[in-house]
Formats: sequence, C-alpha cells, structure tokens
Amino acid sequence: MVGAVIVVFRVTPDDIESFESVKGSVEKLEPKRIEDDPIGFGLTAVKATFLVPEIEGKMDELEQNLNSIEHVGSVEVIGMSRSL
Repeated sequence: MVGAVIVVFRVTPDDIESFESVKGSVEKLEPKRIEDDPIGFGLTAVKATFLVPEIEGKMDELEQNLNSIEHVGSVEVIGMSRSL
C-alpha cells in the first residue's frame, strides 16, 4: 500500500493582474484545498494543498506542473506532513 503526503504550496503570480488566471490554472490540478494568501502591496499568492502519493518523482512532477503555469513567478513548499 502506497502512503501519501499532504503538501502545501504557495504559488505566487509574476504580477497583480495575473492572480485570477494563475488561481484558475492551479484549480485545474485539483488541489484538496485552495485559498488566497495576501502577501502585500496588492499581490496575492495562491495557497494550494495537495495529497501526493509517496511514489518517487510524484512531488517533483507536481511542482514542475505548478511552475509551468503561465504567469507564475515562484512556487514554494510551505508545509508538508504524512497523511494517516
């Protein structure tokens, strides 16, 4: 049986105007939870929680998919824990 990891990413758009587009693209990756994460100066990031199987390469693949979204400035893991 393969376990899973709960991973929380902060996906920051490259500009203020791109937030809705980036958020819509992140939603297509089917996170378990998604929320707005205000950073400051009008910029808001997308905080997305995913359940990732503990299979080699799956987390890297998800991170690459997030980084490949148009208008994404940065992607960072801000939380991680094992699922029960």
